[in-house]
Amino acid sequence: MKYLALLLLAGCATTEPYTGPPGPPTLEGTEWLWLDINGRLRRETTLYVTNRNFDPLDAILDCDPHPKALRKWPGTRLTLHLPPRVTQAVLLNPHDHLCELLPVE
Repeated sequence: MKYLALLLLAGCATTEPYTGPPGPPTLEGTEWLWLDINGRLRRETTLYVTNRNFDPLDAILDCDPHPKALRKWPGTRLTLHLPPRVTQAVLLNPHDHLCELLPVE
């Protein structure tokens, strides 16, 4: 718990309060494209997972690459623990393409 407090105070936490109407959890993403210093195209995708309920959310974020991707990437699986009424930003791997929330079994 002490380390979590340090992360929150250092500004590394990526959660913010949600003030909208209640409902099921949502996934929304933002993608940025830019040219790096070597002239190569770079992509960064941030996925926003919102727990709109008044109960904590425990779920698995399962991301897979595009079906026609040239590189073989196994995809990303993360366990999320979101407090009630919170939005959390997750920085995705550039190869992740399709993401869904799965229940924790």
